Amino acid sequence: MISHRDITGPYTTPEEAWLGMYVADATRLGELNTQVEGAGLGEDRQQRLRLGMSLADTYRQVWSSARGQWRVSPQTRYIVPSRFGYCPFVFRVAEGGWRRDSFEGSHDRFMATEGYWIDVERERLIHLGAPDPNDAWLPTARVAGEAPTEEDLAVARTLTGRIIALGAGQKNITIRLRQKNRTLNFD
Repeated sequence: MISHRDITGPYTTPEEAWLGMYVADATRLGELNTQVEGAGLGEDRQQRLRLGMSLADTYRQVWSSARGQWRVSPQTRYIVPSRFGYCPFVFRVAEGGWRRDSFEGSHDRFMATEGYWIDVERERLIHLGAPDPNDAWLPTARVAGEAPTEEDLAVARTLTGRIIALGAGQKNITIRLRQKNRTLNFD
């Protein structure tokens, strides 16, 4: 008998909570019902497929998981998710694309609500819009009308498909590409 508890509240059975915690088969994600019964769509502040990513995930699946809840500055421009140090995609957060969530007794956290996948191979941006609750919270996606900036391409060319050393084992590590009095060069 499985006795696992959903730490976010009384929304799932112990079996569903266990599956959500331990099963991550990226090929069957479209079959999952990701809407929380009894919680209105506006009440579900996570609005994402799941936490974490699989190395088999598409850019839409990774964006859904990697876009928040972070303790970052709302001026953060790039999200570079990694799994075992491997960075399959680089995302740019759209201007004004962070949502601030305040929690009693905790620091504010931010979730990216809109952004772009920087498609290095085709040198284009794929706009990632609102998550669709009827499509496992995956974002709407379309080729953006604007081209990526030189900075976008420099960051994406440097990190897309690469393995980076993250240092000591930490969860949800934040790497700042720009720091006060330091410049990041892509040579």
